Amino acid sequence: MSNLVPKSHRGGITSLCPLFTCVGILLAYVVGLVLPWRLAAGAGAALAIAVAATFCLMAEDVDKEARTNVKETVVGDDKNVTQWKQLHRHLFVLRPMAVCTMLFLLQSFSGAAAISYYAYSIFAQLAAAVESSSGTDGLGGGVLEKVGVLLVGTAYVAGYLVSSAFLLERHSRKSLLVISALAMAASTAAVAAIATDGSGGGTDLIGWRRPMSLLALSAFVLAYSCGFGPIPYVYLGELFPPEFNGAATGTVSMMQCVFNFVTVKSFPYLLRWLGLGGAFLFSCCVCLLGAAFAVFAAPETRGVDKRDIWKRFGRPSDGGASNETTGVGVSTRP
Repeated sequence: MSNLVPKSHRGGITSLCPLFTCVGILLAYVVGLVLPWRLAAGAGAALAIAVAATFCLMAEDVDKEARTNVKETVVGDDKNVTQWKQLHRHLFVLRPMAVCTMLFLLQSFSGAAAISYYAYSIFAQLAAAVESSSGTDGLGGGVLEKVGVLLVGTAYVAGYLVSSAFLLERHSRKSLLVISALAMAASTAAVAAIATDGSGGGTDLIGWRRPMSLLALSAFVLAYSCGFGPIPYVYLGELFPPEFNGAATGTVSMMQCVFNFVTVKSFPYLLRWLGLGGAFLFSCCVCLLGAAFAVFAAPETRGVDKRDIWKRFGRPSDGGASNETTGVGVSTRP
């Protein structure tokens, strides 16, 4: 998507993709709370078919001439060499791939994926922990779980909306990543404390744990949506030169899917081995690692021409003219 917009709007426009993903997550939460699972699955399938039908309306990101020039830049005299075969030969492609892959790894294991997929179960365990500590029945009837799920979904949408409309074009990528990761770490530490058995505390402390669990998880989602959630997707559209964009983006996106799969499948075992408090303490450590990685490795790309971004990673200058709108360096050779 970033190939279709100028650099002044790259961040905000690119983050619309995860924003609408979060809108879909919120809709899934709502539908799942009011409909049986078979009807909810059918509604999701119908929506997916409708979205797929709109793909025919999408514009190509480069024209035929630019595509031909890009192909010549990639393969040179050997027309049989593909992007995939050349990826490992160029550090200016491997370096941003490593940055994006690491960010998606930290993003997945920060707890965001687990909260998205297991929100209801997490709030159920939090409610059970609070009730066992206080000796009461809590809110009863799964109210905490339902309210928590809706708050998490709303926080996702609100956070991405704020980041897309205001933050990404007004503040540096690096600072947003660092602040977001630190806020996520504080929130997960709070959830870990809430999930820990509080029977040794006073009744006043126990009474505050229910709303605090809602606030802590909502704060985590907001912090994630304002930095660590959208920025890796923005980097995907900024860090790779056009001659390797398809292969590099596809490889990193595949790794992100692998990370999400591992996170979703391993989270129940993590709960079994460490408990809810230990699982969120692990997420807190990952968030702190993410903040350190952002300080030392995340590039600053806000308002920077794509060709200058690629040069920072060592891409040799080809003398081509920059086309910032399409993100393609069009060769001036005859």
